[in-house]
Amino acid sequence: MTNTAIAVIGANYGDEGKGLATDFFTRKLNAPLVARCNGGSQAGHTVQTEDKRHVFGHVGSGAFAGAATYLSEAFIINPIMLRKELGELKTRQTIFASPQCRVSTIYDMAINSLIELKRGVERHGSCGMGINETVTRHAAGFHLTADMIKPNASYAPTPRNDYLLERVENIRDRWVPMRILELGISRDDFNAGGQLYFDMLKMSAEKVTEELLYNSEYFHLNDPKDFLKDRTLIVEGAQGLMLDEFLGEFPHVTRSVTGLASSIRAAAECGKTKIQPIYMSRSYFTRHGAGELLYEGLKITDKELETDHTNVLNPWQGEIRYAPLNLHEMSWFIREDMKRAQYVAQVFGVEIKPPKLFITCMDQLGENVNIVSRNKEILKMKTIKLVSYIEKVMSMEVYATSHGPTANDVQIRQAVL
Repeated sequence: MTNTAIAVIGANYGDEGKGLATDFFTRKLNAPLVARCNGGSQAGHTVQTEDKRHVFGHVGSGAFAGAATYLSEAFIINPIMLRKELGELKTRQTIFASPQCRVSTIYDMAINSLIELKRGVERHGSCGMGINETVTRHAAGFHLTADMIKPNASYAPTPRNDYLLERVENIRDRWVPMRILELGISRDDFNAGGQLYFDMLKMSAEKVTEELLYNSEYFHLNDPKDFLKDRTLIVEGAQGLMLDEFLGEFPHVTRSVTGLASSIRAAAECGKTKIQPIYMSRSYFTRHGAGELLYEGLKITDKELETDHTNVLNPWQGEIRYAPLNLHEMSWFIREDMKRAQYVAQVFGVEIKPPKLFITCMDQLGENVNIVSRNKEILKMKTIKLVSYIEKVMSMEVYATSHGPTANDVQIRQAVL
């Protein structure tokens, strides 16, 4: 598998177990590198071992297994959150980044938060990390990329502090007022909590520049191919297909391609010519944030589901929501994702291997489970028959299932990848 990348892709609304799977594949294949291929610090991928537990954002979920991290060109770096996460891990991490990674600032985070506060009960489900605002700003021509903040990079355009300061000043003094006006946001619209974010928008460009330069020490712009050599790459997707910017239901989507296309691009950046898609799903659906969740509230199984310790109640996304596994929805999203990926694979010269499924949280089901069939019928079946039924209906092999929170709880059903 020297030329192959394993792509871990969420097939639901996120929270499918991508962290668990990434940790598992890193250990199984002795992979030295995990590539984060989309999204940014809003990801929350939980990895648990016998003595450690961490919710990964920037750092790849193979870190506990010794893998380094590569932040691909489509990834959005938030230097503030990266430093915070590395402080929580308390271990040295090797992090490579594409020079073209977009960079979030405190200004993007503040505007993102103000927009959601103003929406009130109609909020879109943002995490307040500035992802949407970073993408919007970049598209408007106010660029800030990794090679602009990394000093002494051999391919940085002009790695001078005054160049970076000029960029940040342009964002603060031109983009921020223009964006605030466009959104119709005013201090008068907010209580004391909202005023905090307006104060963040006043932070001096000098201070923001200083923070960016300081935090740039936590990643390198070296070519990941030199580090990876001929060993297997794990590509870790973020969010899920049903939140994809182009496949999901607007406006309750994330500002990235969450599927195989982003994984192919990251694999190509790392010199891989084949990719094995692994589509992740819980044995039921969850959604954390606003937006439609079909069959929400319908009984899932004859056992009380365990508490989700990662997706806890928070002011931005509320409580995690639950619904039965919907094979009709999942089949459509995977099919559309695979069709889109064929074109991207041709562009990058990457061969796509037949996709496989990985079903998690099997241990949370009781003796019986309710699911939604491809014909949109509610079916009640014995849990022991669920995986075989999924394979038959989806016409895809289930490579593995998980029956607990750690890599040791994974059971392989199909030995060949």
